[in-house]
Amino acid sequence: MALSRGIALWYRRVGIPAGLLSSLVIGAGFFSLPYIVSVSGILPSLVYLVGLTYLVLRVHLMYAEVIRATPGEHRFVGFAGIYLGRSGFALATLSAAAGLVLGLTIYLVLSAGFVRLIVPSWSSSEALLFFWLVGTLPLFASLRRLATLEFLVTAGIVLIVALLAAARLLTPLSGVVPPLFSSDLALLILPFGPILFSLSGRAAISSLVAYERRDRADERSIRSAITFGSLVPAFVYAVFVFAVLGLSGGGVSKEAISGLLGLSPAFSTLLGLLGLFSLWTSYAVLGLELESILALDFKLNRLAATSLIALAPLLLYAAGFSDFILLVSLAGGIFLALENTLVVHMWERV
Repeated sequence: MALSRGIALWYRRVGIPAGLLSSLVIGAGFFSLPYIVSVSGILPSLVYLVGLTYLVLRVHLMYAEVIRATPGEHRFVGFAGIYLGRSGFALATLSAAAGLVLGLTIYLVLSAGFVRLIVPSWSSSEALLFFWLVGTLPLFASLRRLATLEFLVTAGIVLIVALLAAARLLTPLSGVVPPLFSSDLALLILPFGPILFSLSGRAAISSLVAYERRDRADERSIRSAITFGSLVPAFVYAVFVFAVLGLSGGGVSKEAISGLLGLSPAFSTLLGLLGLFSLWTSYAVLGLELESILALDFKLNRLAATSLIALAPLLLYAAGFSDFILLVSLAGGIFLALENTLVVHMWERV
């Protein structure tokens, strides 16, 4: 009985919040990783994955301390204003807003591959416009509980990763074999932005701290939850890369999906549906988060903020920002790097 109570308590205080963090970390960025490994090499990609997982974990723990030490409820830009002054507030607002716009554009670009798994006859432009339309509607409808679906959708993605890994193990060794490392210096630097983008989950930490307060959990429990929740995505990514490399005999595509070979139509449709639904919910959640920044920090009315959010990703795509790897690199290598740096400075002030 004591053992079962201990397991139940661990699940409530560590397992549930760790799952929440992992579900919000695992997103569009990890689809870039097989291509990154195939061109940069196994060794540098592994070094980045291990090193950045540790650094992101440290930042998550630091941000939890900032939230816990600050009275009242605040968002990221609010903490920056409290601890870093007007310049910190301005940088936090810039990094959050620009990062979210790029994130929306990344989901838009990635969506075409998933839509075409379901409707192969559509062109990439038709698939992208379809996703933009269905992804924009929730912003105007104020569907604010979509984030509760993210955990179930991410569980589905983890299942798909496991199925891909099983398919890889049952497939003859005819996939892509990456080099140990690239001789091109630019390609050795390339993994930094995409891997950082794929691992970051700073926005979910406030929910974990709120959960800790409601459950009256101790600090040790929430630190364990953040640790597990930050490490699980890295393991899932490693399995995903292994599976995709082995199933992409014709070469790894930038978004990992279109290069997969030999999958049954039913499996392709299932992969498309789960991936598309995950992108849809994440697109809506990011859009609603950006709407709150535009409304609260830029003082835009709701209609103007929502209209800007709806049009910005499409305009960026039309302007030529359509390269998945470039977008992920910009979002992670510039704006998330800046965001994490600001968190470190806030923690130092605390």
